[in-house]
Amino acid sequence: MLEDALAHGFGESRRFSKILDDNALFVAVPFRMEDVVVGVARVGVPTTHFKAAVEPIRRVLLVAWGLALLAALALAWPAAHLITGRLSRITAAARRMAKGQLQTRTEVAGGDEVGELARVLDSLAEALGDTLGNLTKLEASRRELVANASHELRTPLTAICGASETLVSGAIDDPETAREFVVLIDDNARRLRRLVDDLLDLSQLDAGRFPLRWEHVETNPLVESVIRTYRARAELRGIKVKSEIEDEARTVYADSRAFEHVLGNLVDNAVKYCASGTEVEVRAARVNDDIVFSVKDVGPGIEAEHLAKVFERFYRAETSRSRETGGTGLGLAIAKQLIEAMGGQIGATSEQDRGSRFWFSLPHVAS
Repeated sequence: MLEDALAHGFGESRRFSKILDDNALFVAVPFRMEDVVVGVARVGVPTTHFKAAVEPIRRVLLVAWGLALLAALALAWPAAHLITGRLSRITAAARRMAKGQLQTRTEVAGGDEVGELARVLDSLAEALGDTLGNLTKLEASRRELVANASHELRTPLTAICGASETLVSGAIDDPETAREFVVLIDDNARRLRRLVDDLLDLSQLDAGRFPLRWEHVETNPLVESVIRTYRARAELRGIKVKSEIEDEARTVYADSRAFEHVLGNLVDNAVKYCASGTEVEVRAARVNDDIVFSVKDVGPGIEAEHLAKVFERFYRAETSRSRETGGTGLGLAIAKQLIEAMGGQIGATSEQDRGSRFWFSLPHVAS
């Protein structure tokens, strides 16, 4: 200790002091006179003095630590209970969702991580519910389509089989009877082909594989081409088909093949149901940024309860009459999907015993 004091200016030692008869802390420092060390001062203090001074502070610290621990427990217990309760509700909701009850919600709020977990789980359940609902609707539509298609295929097939059996049974030997049944077979075979073609088109449209070639189409030539296709059949019934295309409606941005298909279907239906000795009017006019095409007939009209459903697959306002005219029940459904694929709209208005007006719109220029 003395050496440290002389070498470093300070020395310290803890040991038992016989003089003090106790453990003591000794401190030694040199003292100088005119920068010359002339001696070392040493002081010893019993350690019991330090313990006596520190003990009250230690007690205060222990009490403060104990109080802080109790306060932490008091606050942590309800917080932990609240968190575990919220997690239990989330777990219970997740189990119900896993059983298929996707309408279940956690009903847990909050801006913390638990609240965020609840919101994510609720969003997931909602998305899964929407997806499941869409899949259910698609499956129902698929079953309905298969059932309707089977029914529609059965009718012409039954007619073909019946006519064939009659011919095989001996009717083929009678030229007049044979011709009648051959014509029946031909009509129903054509109907089958139309139905199969329509089903294939619908399948491509549903799968998004129906190719559309966008271009600026001159409407006049296409409208006249469609009218020429149906003019002969219309004239046989004394029906006149005329067109009126405004100057601003002579160009449309669309797929020419799809456009011709839709307009042809509307004109075909109008000629089928129009009263003899009347007219079918095909018009085109520009409305804002669209070109609106319409086909108006003077037929029996469509009742309001049927009008909203005419664009559904296999829907017929008059089932027996539709089959007599050779319709497949798919033409308007295909027309609707084609128009929507080209960014347009399609609709119809009708008055009982005064006729119907079917229309569709397409963009005038590329958007």
